[in-house]
Amino acid sequence: MAGAPPVIGAPHQDKKPPVSQCRLTPSGRQSVLSLRPQATPNMKIIIYSIILIISIVNLFFSIYTFRTPNWIRFDSPKSSPFQLTSIFGLKEKCDKSADYSQFQCRKFPEKSKDCSIDINLFKTNQLTLQPALKLLKNRGDESLGDQDQVNQFNAHTHQTKSGFGFCEKWNTAAYTSQLSIIINLISVFCIFIVLIGNNYRKENGWKVCGGLILIHAIFQTISWSLIIKVFNEDDRFYLGSNLSLSTYISILTSILDLMCFTTLICGEFSGVFKHSNQAEEDDDYVPIN
Repeated sequence: MAGAPPVIGAPHQDKKPPVSQCRLTPSGRQSVLSLRPQATPNMKIIIYSIILIISIVNLFFSIYTFRTPNWIRFDSPKSSPFQLTSIFGLKEKCDKSADYSQFQCRKFPEKSKDCSIDINLFKTNQLTLQPALKLLKNRGDESLGDQDQVNQFNAHTHQTKSGFGFCEKWNTAAYTSQLSIIINLISVFCIFIVLIGNNYRKENGWKVCGGLILIHAIFQTISWSLIIKVFNEDDRFYLGSNLSLSTYISILTSILDLMCFTTLICGEFSGVFKHSNQAEEDDDYVPIN
């Protein structure tokens, strides 16, 4: 049986390579679109995006720690007949006892209540000590029976119990925390401008952004360092007092800031901010030789 005749009129299809799209470069050479795979996302954009997210989180943390009275918490022992809970913030103190179902808050620290001691307490100390000192004097101990000893005791009591230095440290912690919020707002705006800006901003913006992040970390560190210092030194925070949530959040904020700052420094020294990716350098065109 003879073979089937070829089909007349059937077009002969040849596989041809796709026509390249060409253009002329400023130098007059013909260029063709590159057929290579697309470049990976710009590393600078990834870094700035992550740091922007962390800075926004730190902003919420900073506002929370400044406004919430939750730096130090005191709970009276369960065996105590009088149950009391006190929470201390940078700007207020709240107390709750069996008589109140909710916290009753007031401004903290107040100069009249928290920064000085009532003069009647010194009078009480003096009246209490005088009979004992008089008895010692009658027994022949002249060194303890002198009135100067009473004055020295009162002066010492005034130094150790009057709260000297406490309010200054506490108010400084509140002030630096408030400043850190302002710096954090500026840094978020700066990082956003760099992120949407041109390549020059991405290559050089790390200096300003990193500086603002570092300043925010310093202010936050000053705040929680002062709070921890007065917590360890002041005798108003006795057994039952503990550092609370805001203190730990402030420490976490400082750590995150230092991590972001270190990332920017490492990115600069590794050349991430100095060189564009290949797609930006030649605009995805390959010259034809």
